Formats: sequence, C-alpha cells, structure tokens
Amino acid sequence: MADSFDSLIQELQTKIDKLNKSEGNSSGSLLQLLSHAKLIDLTQSTPKPTSNSLELNEIIYAFVAQSDYTNNVLSIFPSSSATLEGLNSAINLVQLYFQGSKPLPQILSNLIDGIESLNPDPTNPKIIDINSIRKSVNNIITDRNNLQNSLNKVLREFSSGVDEQNLQQLVQKSINILDALKKPPVTFDKLSPLIKEFIDHLKEAQKIFRTFSQKVEDLTGNEPDEIQQLIRNWGDAIKQIEALEQGNKIKTEFNNDAKNSRVAIAQSIKIHELLEQNYDFLTTLVRSGDLESAGIL
Repeated sequence: MADSFDSLIQELQTKIDKLNKSEGNSSGSLLQLLSHAKLIDLTQSTPKPTSNSLELNEIIYAFVAQSDYTNNVLSIFPSSSATLEGLNSAINLVQLYFQGSKPLPQILSNLIDGIESLNPDPTNPKIIDINSIRKSVNNIITDRNNLQNSLNKVLREFSSGVDEQNLQQLVQKSINILDALKKPPVTFDKLSPLIKEFIDHLKEAQKIFRTFSQKVEDLTGNEPDEIQQLIRNWGDAIKQIEALEQGNKIKTEFNNDAKNSRVAIAQSIKIHELLEQNYDFLTTLVRSGDLESAGIL
C-alpha cells in the first residue's frame, strides 16, 4: 500500500508543479506577460499594477493576491513519503488551495475583459500581446481542472483502498477472536477479556459501517463477501460465548458470584445492542438480498 500512497502523492505533486509554473514567476507565466505589457511592475518586492485604469488595477491586485496564495499554500506540499499521513497532508493542502482560490476563475475572466477594454493597437502586439495573455489564462484554467481531476481520483482510490483494508482487518480480527473462544477458556476471568475484545471489535466495525453509509456508495469488489464473513463469524462467536457460559465451571462461578453474573449480562446486552446497530447500517448500505439473514444477528 505504501507504493500506492507514493504514486498518489506524486500525481498531485506533478499537477501542483505545473500549476505553480503557470501562476508563478517562470518566463511564460501570466505575471511575466503582464509585466511585459507594462501592466504590472515586478521590480519591487511586492508586484504592483501600473495601469491607468483603476478597475483593471483592482483586478490585477486580486490576481497577484491569488498567485501569492497559490505559491504559499503549495510550497509546503509534502515530499513523497509513501505514508498515509503524507497523503492526508497532500489532500488537505490541495483542498485548502481550491477553497482559498475560488475567486480565481472570475478574476481571470475579468482580467481578460479589462485588458481588452484598453483597445491595444492590433498592429503593435508587443505592447500588450492579448493572445499570449489569453493563452496563459487558459493554461491556468486547464492546470486547475487537471489538479481537481487528480484530487478526485486520489480521493476515490484512497477511500476505497482504506475501506477495503479496514474490512479485511475486521474479518481477520473476528477470526482471531473466534479462534480464541474455541480453545476454550474454562473460567469467567479468562472468558470476560475475550468478550470485551469482541465488544471493542464490534465498535470498530460500527465506525467503518457508519463511514460507508455516509458515503452513500454502492459496494464493489470483495466488500459484500467480507461483510457476510463478518456476520457469520459474529454469529459463531455469540453461540460459542453462550455455550461457554452454560458450561459447568462458569455456570457454577455465576451461582457463587453475583458480580460475575451481572458483568456477563451487561456484556451480553452490549453485544446485542452493537450488533443491532451494525445491522441497521448494513441494511442501509446493502440493497441486495445477500444480507437478509437478520436472525444471525
């Protein structure tokens, strides 16, 4: 999975580098073109508009602010670290960029309109090369769209990968608990921690199922089979716990110690409560008839 994180981070990094070249200080950038057209002064520490049109100056100021925002946000993009944390950081930064640069497309449109209103001499394009400026604006829009598409792809691959991994881990955990219950523990002191582990496992499953439900996505791949396996394992675990608690040794403990009996009852109630909640999530999630065996819960 590290390789997949690495490739996703690299994909975002590539698109961000291209975006920075479009909006930054490269020779073909819009800032440079505005400078060549004598509409902006790049010789000062802070670029300033030089147009006589106050309205156009305001638009250029707005573009400079957006360009600075782009460079400031994306300059702290994490290097490829092939980790979940690195991918999370990259996703958050790109989302932050889009959130903070929502006005940019309108600013670019206003910029083109404002420059065209100056009526430059078409016989002397070196004064204001409107075609080059328009091309640079289109490049910025294209690069933003490409970055958005890559972000959407990363979110799809990242989400499905993590969900699939979590489901596989849940299935393995349920198998481990079931194996431990079958050994079997012959006293309640040894059985109770296993029941608590089972309860924690059901809570973790609830978090994952809630995430699935919030996405309102159809299940694909192996998820339905894994959920079916979980339900079977849970049903087997409950049967095994009930059988153990009815065994002579533990039953005698309950008769001699009311505290243990109360703990067992509380655990049983919690298990069935969690199973009912989990099944509610599943019925919302799965539309086929494969999971209609509510009795197993």
